[in-house]
Amino acid sequence: MNTHFNIFLILFLILFIFSDVSIENFSNLNSLNDNNKKMVKFCKRLKQFDKPSEHTIMLRNFQRRKLNKNNKKIKDLMTEIEYLQKQKFTHDIEKVNDYKCRVQKKAKKQIEAINKAKNNIQSRNTINLNLTNY
Repeated sequence: MNTHFNIFLILFLILFIFSDVSIENFSNLNSLNDNNKKMVKFCKRLKQFDKPSEHTIMLRNFQRRKLNKNNKKIKDLMTEIEYLQKQKFTHDIEKVNDYKCRVQKKAKKQIEAINKAKNNIQSRNTINLNLTNY
């Protein structure tokens, strides 16, 4: 509503400036001429536009409540999206870490097998005796 008032005020000032109306000085309200009366009437009407009606206030309040409710929903959805993104990120990290652990275990087994084969090759001409007491 305030924008309507500003628009009307600007229009009034433009009309007033470009018209041939001379600004008259007056000492009391009885000496108002027709142009001044029109100006007073116009200002009163502008003042009426500035006052919001009950219907406008109800619509404004409804719009604010709706906007607040929608902002709350948006905020809740944003937190849920962030949570899901964190879960996906941590799940991906867990998958990578599990893969690295499996590869590490397989690599250790392969190294043990290689070392055992190496020992067998080095000790192929030696005799190993197991002496145990019965």
